[in-house]
Amino acid sequence: MKIINNLFWIQNGENSIRTYQQLIDFVANEGEVCLNYFGCDNSLLFANFIKALVNNLDYTFVDVDFSKNELNSLFESGYIKVVKNTEKLNILDFHDLIKLVLESKSNITLFTSGTTGIPKKVRHSVNSLTRMVRYGEKHSSDIWGFCYNPTHMAGIQVFFQAFLNINPMIYIYGADNNEIYGRISEFKVSHISATPTFYRLFTSINK
Repeated sequence: MKIINNLFWIQNGENSIRTYQQLIDFVANEGEVCLNYFGCDNSLLFANFIKALVNNLDYTFVDVDFSKNELNSLFESGYIKVVKNTEKLNILDFHDLIKLVLESKSNITLFTSGTTGIPKKVRHSVNSLTRMVRYGEKHSSDIWGFCYNPTHMAGIQVFFQAFLNINPMIYIYGADNNEIYGRISEFKVSHISATPTFYRLFTSINK
């Protein structure tokens, strides 16, 4: 059995931030922060998201499932690839990080598909996205299988549920059946939140 207590995110990718300590180091250090998602490894998506929050910078989730026309409209509107520099922060441990995140004044923007023209944006606060999160000692040993698109509302809510409990997140969204079973078994996944379609496919694998 792997030692997973300090894992943050598991996904294939050379630049993945895999542990919570690596996440803290990334967030605390000075340097650039990307204020939206576009084609990067998902651990870097969420690392940049958290770094933006602790610096009270607004963050935008751009859905890579958008059509070429939708993405072009966002490029033209200036919503993609916004980068700013941050100063070094005094974050001693994960509890300091959580405090800064929960106190963040950042606006968080998600987009709904526009079908025609520019997608419509919906703005949230950290408070509105974490209102339903359950955290505490009871959830400290949870291990999450991450089964949603990370740029969708459901994915962000699962992220906060795991993040605020310092839980590992094992990325299985879009994986094939054998890979899903392999990751769940290897990392002893205990919690999954997914669509009915995912559960139907998952439970029918060995039938």
